[in-house]
This record gives sequence, C-alpha cells and structure tokens, in this order.
Amino acid sequence: MSLESEQDRDQLLQAIEFSRLGFWKWDAASDLVTLSVHAADILGLEPGPVMTWTDMRALILEPDRELAQAIVEASLERKAPYEVAYRIRRPEDGTIVWIAARGLAHHADGKTVG
Repeated sequence: MSLESEQDRDQLLQAIEFSRLGFWKWDAASDLVTLSVHAADILGLEPGPVMTWTDMRALILEPDRELAQAIVEASLERKAPYEVAYRIRRPEDGTIVWIAARGLAHHADGKTVG
C-alpha cells in the first residue's frame, strides 16, 4: 500500500486505533520495538519504544514461543507476510492473553531492516 501524503498516513493510523487494533514497528539495527497506544494496552506495556524484540519474545509463553519464532523466521526467509497466534503473560499483572499477530518485514539492499 502506498500512502500519498502525511494526511493519508495519519488517517490510516487513526483507522487502526479506532478499530482497536494495535500495531508495532521493529528496528533491526537496535532491536527496539515501538508500540502503538492500543498495542501497548494489549501487551500491558507503555506505548512507544519500550523494549527490544528479544525481550518482547520472552513474554510469549514457553509452549507457544518456538512455533511463533519459527513462523516469523520462515516469513523473513521467504520475504512474505506471516500470521501467528500465541499467548503472552502481561508483565504488569501476570494476566495471560492471546495475541493474533500479522506482519511483514521490511527489507533494504537484501537485508532485513525492520
């Protein structure tokens, strides 16, 4: 999807938030994950850049972690979208919640950048 203007981008972000969907962005260079307000709420974290992807994976319950990682790694190799469901333990209160995640890595010069 190509956004023609900053206004298009802002409208898309508003639509995502109003639909109660969370979104996040990962920076491969720093391993830092930036969460939208609703994604942070779902995960029981603060919005913005709050933890590394390595630390975020640690929130996934052990029985689900290996499968979730394998699905994401396969999508990175294929440069294709992924879809996975897994449980996490929210760090703030220990509540277990199901997460349905969809994503697609960004690549530049043949390398994964986010």
